Amino acid sequence: MTYNTNFRRFAVFITAAVSATALAACGENPAPSEGAKQQDVATIVGTKGPSTAASSAAAERPLIRPDTSDEEKDRLDQLWNECRKANGAKMEIYQGEEIVDKTAPESERATEKCVDKLPEELWERAKRTDPLYEDKLRAWVRCIQSHGIKATAEGKFLSFEKGLPSESEQKFVDQCEMDAFGEG
Repeated sequence: MTYNTNFRRFAVFITAAVSATALAACGENPAPSEGAKQQDVATIVGTKGPSTAASSAAAERPLIRPDTSDEEKDRLDQLWNECRKANGAKMEIYQGEEIVDKTAPESERATEKCVDKLPEELWERAKRTDPLYEDKLRAWVRCIQSHGIKATAEGKFLSFEKGLPSESEQKFVDQCEMDAFGEG
């Protein structure tokens, strides 16, 4: 189950963005400020937002560092897919491989249940957990540019002006990622 590295990065990026959006919608309601009128609102007793266990599990997702082998990436992807399949995700065959049908509602629910197994890139973890992420993103971009690769920071994401880098350029992108974000 070897994937093209650029395709895999794109797939992980899209999946992480969808997962992050789903997780962001699960926050606690803020307490009313002093002097604010409290209104009677129906609530369910005991719902206080995500548990600490779920939050720490998401913080400890499998980490894909730039130097992670393709075999290890495949193993982590397989564990994530097995979890989703075990939790009811609809499966389909694509290019001879069994993959999750991301359009099926049952697959979305299974993905939410397995978010703690979703592998994430070093920069994705930093984006999610590091308050200095934007500074590190800019350092990553400067480093990439120092190797003659046209890249920019668009919002909170790295963007390449000429599409994804070639395999020979990717080694610089990976090294710059390690330099900017550390070992993870």
